[in-house]
Amino acid sequence: MGKRHLIPGLQRRSLGVLLRIIPVLLAISASSAQVCRVSVSGLNRNRRVMGPVHTECPLSFHTPPFGNWGVTSNFGPKHDDHQFDGWCHNARICDNNGNCHTDCVDGWWEWNSCTDIALYRAPNCTLYNSASCTEQVTTTGVNVHGTRIVDLNVRCPADTSGDGVADEGGCADLRTFSNGTNFMSL
Repeated sequence: MGKRHLIPGLQRRSLGVLLRIIPVLLAISASSAQVCRVSVSGLNRNRRVMGPVHTECPLSFHTPPFGNWGVTSNFGPKHDDHQFDGWCHNARICDNNGNCHTDCVDGWWEWNSCTDIALYRAPNCTLYNSASCTEQVTTTGVNVHGTRIVDLNVRCPADTSGDGVADEGGCADLRTFSNGTNFMSL
């Protein structure tokens, strides 16, 4: 007899808890939207450097005047990678005093990063590779300077033809994506 009283009481309590949980689950379900998750990358190409530059000069992370550059953008932070490849790679360079050596030997495509120092100013065809040896232009192609994940709202996938395969909604809804205003700083 004691068991008969415990079971109905336990069932009533469980049912009461379940009735309180169902509206919460329905609210969570109604508030969550269907999304299509996309990977979006920022690309740069046709890189050119003009005018004075003074970064990592004199001695710091590398031997002046060359160094590789990272990029901070709306696609991600600066990091030591191929975000903004330059033009100098395993090259013989001479400063403006005539001191020559092989530079850019650490695997990167580098830039003259000390163009405002007299020793490394233009014109000098071993320190600059464009515009009569007064500017720098990349010799590599496209670089990815960052990637981010974006969730875009879409309709739930639906099978309108009855073949068991969703043919509209979901990621099929996407036609264009605007990233808004882009920025990039070295």
